[in-house]
Amino acid sequence: MNLRWLYITIGIMLIIDFPLAIYLYHKSGYVRPYIYEPVYGESGKAVLGIYAFTALFGIYLIIISIKNKNGN
Repeated sequence: MNLRWLYITIGIMLIIDFPLAIYLYHKSGYVRPYIYEPVYGESGKAVLGIYAFTALFGIYLIIISIKNKNGN
């Protein structure tokens, strides 16, 4: 079963989910995006750290899928 395109799609979704969420948050009419608001008593850096991890994982999935021509 060829899962290559599934992994590439999941990787792209992991990369674009966070900027898309901030964009939609801005379009909905709120003044400040939630990234700058406190997250569990910390600053928005925790949210950025989570996004950085998911984006790197998405890039990793895409690279592995492109290198693996067999698809498994």
